[in-house]
Amino acid sequence: MDNAMREAAAVATPVCLSALGGAARLVVRGREIHVGDVMRGMVLAAFSGWITNLTLAEFGIGEGLRAALVGVSAYAADDLLTGLGTLVKRFTTDPIGTVKSIVALRKAANGNGEGRSE
Repeated sequence: MDNAMREAAAVATPVCLSALGGAARLVVRGREIHVGDVMRGMVLAAFSGWITNLTLAEFGIGEGLRAALVGVSAYAADDLLTGLGTLVKRFTTDPIGTVKSIVALRKAANGNGEGRSE
């Protein structure tokens, strides 16, 4: 039973932070909020937060930083997932060019490359 409680707590934290991040984004929008906006926002926030949590856990990131980044990713879920969708569309039309651009950006970010090549 103790193990089940630990697993439940491990799931509850990112889920709650995702919900709070999504709710914060809706409040900050500053316009009238409809039920559809809430549903869409919560689904996007939950998905983004959960994927962020799984990814960071895989890299061994500590719980505190992971929790903070889950909340931020949930808050920015709409923008993050829109950007991801744009990247996927670009990849489907030009996979090699997309990978080359990502590799060039990574090299530039690490300081060991010439930057973007296009």
